[in-house]
Amino acid sequence: MKTLVRDGVRLCYTESGTNAAPIVFVHGWCCDSSYFAPQAAHFSARHRVVSIDQRGFGASDKPAQDYTIEGFADDLAWICSELGLERPALVGHSMGGAIALATAARHPGLARAIALCDPAVIVPEALRKSMAPFIEALGAPGHLEIARRFMSERLFSPADDAGRRERIVAHMCETPQHV
Repeated sequence: MKTLVRDGVRLCYTESGTNAAPIVFVHGWCCDSSYFAPQAAHFSARHRVVSIDQRGFGASDKPAQDYTIEGFADDLAWICSELGLERPALVGHSMGGAIALATAARHPGLARAIALCDPAVIVPEALRKSMAPFIEALGAPGHLEIARRFMSERLFSPADDAGRRERIVAHMCETPQHV
């Protein structure tokens, strides 16, 4: 992976493809750039593709700090600028969708397009209320079991391959609690 350093924090990314019509893949909560590997491989035949490990995730540094959608958005805009990406398409999955939208709002004119994959941007009030205890539990002792159960039960269907689900959940649970 390649790295850039912003405010003392190492931000990692992969890059492939041509210089035409850049696409930036923005992963979701507890994921990393590898989750977009099949899409990056496909689109790199005709586009410059960048997949980032956001701060706190994957190979990027995981400093003890506040993590906000706005902070991730500013990192994303900064990376695009540092790499000379002109009007990239931003593709965000889950939390990455919220980050892509926040990037467009905070940095008008940066993105030529935004694609949201299962975005975490519009949460109905009833779901928001039911999620509050889960979110609070992530900051408490025993958070890993809470996260593991949520991921296993809510992020996969019963038809998903059990081994694949277990590998993904185990990887996602490697995210430090402070992140």
